[in-house]
Amino acid sequence: MQVMNPRDHHCCQHNVASAWPYFTESLYEATPDRGLAAMMYAPCTVSVQVGDGTKVTIEQKTRYPFEERVELGLTTPKSVAFPLYLRTPSWCRQAKLSINGQAQNLAMKGGDLVRIARTWANGDKIILDLPMAIALTRWEKNKDSVSVNRGPLTYSIKIGEDYVRQHPERKDDKWPALEIKPTTPWNYGLVIDGTDPAAGIELVKKEFPASGQPFALADAPIELKVRAKRIPNWTENYFGVVDKVQPSPVKSGQPVETVTMVPMGWARLRMSALPMIGEGPDAKPWAECGEPISSWSEDEKILKTLTDPREPKDSEDGGVGMFLMYSPSIAGSKQWVRMPFGEARTVSRARTYWWTEHYEHGGVRVPASWQLFYKDGDVWKPVANPSGCGVAANQYNGVTFDPVKTTELRIEIQFQPGRCGSLIRWRVE
Repeated sequence: MQVMNPRDHHCCQHNVASAWPYFTESLYEATPDRGLAAMMYAPCTVSVQVGDGTKVTIEQKTRYPFEERVELGLTTPKSVAFPLYLRTPSWCRQAKLSINGQAQNLAMKGGDLVRIARTWANGDKIILDLPMAIALTRWEKNKDSVSVNRGPLTYSIKIGEDYVRQHPERKDDKWPALEIKPTTPWNYGLVIDGTDPAAGIELVKKEFPASGQPFALADAPIELKVRAKRIPNWTENYFGVVDKVQPSPVKSGQPVETVTMVPMGWARLRMSALPMIGEGPDAKPWAECGEPISSWSEDEKILKTLTDPREPKDSEDGGVGMFLMYSPSIAGSKQWVRMPFGEARTVSRARTYWWTEHYEHGGVRVPASWQLFYKDGDVWKPVANPSGCGVAANQYNGVTFDPVKTTELRIEIQFQPGRCGSLIRWRVE
């Protein structure tokens, strides 16, 4: 369902090591009026020259983003005047601020900085309360799926994780590749009142882990209990990953369950954009997982590229668009692409135009061979009496075959040993 391979996934392992230093150095920023701005909140201490050049230290104590309170304590060798800015997160609607126990009547708008200009003394205490409400984000461009948020955190279904080591024969591998497989159900739709989501969601606060490391799945200090229904037809697809979400609302005949959700960053298997369950006339059953458009990609825009009316000048003309199938893992393999017609039609001829790299070490070449199949019911059959199926560069390679009435064709492409392939155009007549 998910694979972590340190030899293939270079960005992840390096970015995670960079993210924390970048986050830390961005917690505070100097301001042009010789003040200081708290831009993000985390347990930290900062020492900085402000105002007339006095060096002050501010210690921030908080368990944000798990808890709502941020405390700042000021240490200064003498009283000093300077502006302190505090950022109110954009999601927060009712932030509250007190200084030395006195509530401050300041306009604190989500997404803005509040400026506190005063003479500060040693031992001053600032308390910032950021009430966290439960809210939904509706993803209109992702089939009206929704995400559940509380304050700054987005939540995921809590899924049991089984780490399966790849290449077990490499016993001395200090950086093994791991596949993470689910041990508990993940295919849920939410049973939530879209107008008042908090009404049906229970907030569970747990003891903060003694280790001080709250980012482990088992140690999440906060959870949500949410009503949901299983969607049996929502499964892993041909590629071994979760199939695309379908339009909400979804009809499900399964019983209502209470599922646990944890902050998304705690989970390695994450289900955070979820369908909504409905019972009305607009609720539709979930269709079974279909066959992808290609063995290399499920992006249906592939067909738009392959049938584009623009013609290539030669086999290195990538400017007109092409379908590139490239990865060291598929070199020398056989890949396929489907062409559905929508309704049955009679076909007897097809043409292909292949892309290639002519420089010596290029990884893409015209294929070793290719073959055409048509769909007969649910079965793929080779076209009868094919002629052609050439693989020449810089030209169309045509094939004729006995006429057949079908709803779709499939081209199977055998790559050259050690090479991958790319198809610029596929014409069917």
